Amino acid sequence: MPDLYIIGGPNGVGKTTTALRVFPRLGVKAFINADIIAHGLSPLDVEGAAREAGRIMLAEMERHLARGDDFALETTLASRTLAPFVRRCQDAGYRFILIYVWLRDADLAIERVAKRVKSGGHNIPEDVIRRRYERGLKNFFDLYSPLADSWTVLDNSGETTLFVAQGGRELATDVMLLDTWQRMQGDTHD
Repeated sequence: MPDLYIIGGPNGVGKTTTALRVFPRLGVKAFINADIIAHGLSPLDVEGAAREAGRIMLAEMERHLARGDDFALETTLASRTLAPFVRRCQDAGYRFILIYVWLRDADLAIERVAKRVKSGGHNIPEDVIRRRYERGLKNFFDLYSPLADSWTVLDNSGETTLFVAQGGRELATDVMLLDTWQRMQGDTHD
């Protein structure tokens, strides 16, 4: 059975860093990331290459699905548009494994993006970061985790990454950090 891995979370949370650390250990060789694609297209104008990178990412997703490959992709989960693709993958026999990397608030996400920009990384406007933070967390709970065969939540707010909870469609939810889990759930209702 092939696997579709999605790593989600707000901008600046460290999705790419986490993915590059975790996916090789899981044997995943195909990691589709629009930011990496955009950087490859135009390292001096990553933001200008974003639209074309998005098209390439979608084409790569379709190619891996058609071949039945294991693959992974990265997203903020702020959009609901991936859900139909996830369902198509599941209909084709894929397991959907979701990793959500969380930060304690949007202010920390903004701070992390600013630090990334100072190191030569790409910028994202503050209002976009805030919107994606809220929508991504809400979509994790309301849309994507209910679809996931298995999901894991990590807290990347501090110096070390902490396991918060795990579960899945047919798995019991196992919460390791109750205060963090409750805060996450509360943040979706603010």
